Amino acid sequence: MSAEASAGAAKPRSMGDLPQWVCWRAELREGKATKVPYSPHSGSRARSDDPATWGTLPEAKRAAREKELHGIGFVFTESDPFCGVDLDACVDPKTGKIASWASEIVEALDSYTEFSPSGTGLHVLLRAELPPGGNRRARIEMYDQGRFFTVTGRRLGGTSHVLEERQEQLSALHSRLFSPREREVPERQGKVAWDRGLDDDEVLRRAASAANGVRFSALWATARDTPLTPRLTSPSAPCSRSGWAQTRPGSPPCSPARA
Repeated sequence: MSAEASAGAAKPRSMGDLPQWVCWRAELREGKATKVPYSPHSGSRARSDDPATWGTLPEAKRAAREKELHGIGFVFTESDPFCGVDLDACVDPKTGKIASWASEIVEALDSYTEFSPSGTGLHVLLRAELPPGGNRRARIEMYDQGRFFTVTGRRLGGTSHVLEERQEQLSALHSRLFSPREREVPERQGKVAWDRGLDDDEVLRRAASAANGVRFSALWATARDTPLTPRLTSPSAPCSRSGWAQTRPGSPPCSPARA
């Protein structure tokens, strides 16, 4: 939300005060599950730039229930004071353990946090304006306008029950993640595994073609023939001397921060 948009406007007490709610349903698009927003009123697809396709929180809840949709979400706009930080694939579905990099972000932002619909991610909701200069990096996304954000109400224990004012904290996190000087530091320290958009086959091809490719190929062949080889757990150690860790057969090489 811009300062100009907020000047003189009464601040809503919560997202529930605003008629910016939609329903959503998971649908396959090009073979990938995608959360598609739907209007609580018409049942047709909603748009993040068309308020006529949104509704109130009670309307969205009722429509999701009656139309058997999968959930509800909030549309961030320039005129509201809210922002959402999406931490993807950071919760172990078997143990419930939260990855250390995600825990650090949750603690730093110190606002209402809930589990994503899948239960494997976290959403931090707060009052702040997203600084310019980027909003997506690896498993971290930030939005404050032009996007709908799924809302589950499944609060992470120990976090605030309300959306806190956290402009300073969000700006600091954004600078850490997106400024040219700082963006590579977390990766070098093994705190966040930045995703470069490569599929498993491409990762393997590049590893085999690297200067230590012969050693990697031998390690990978051994890993595929072994029922289970231990993953390195030392936080200060690289994945392995060759830069890769051996994991369960068929799984991709590890990244330092994936927990």
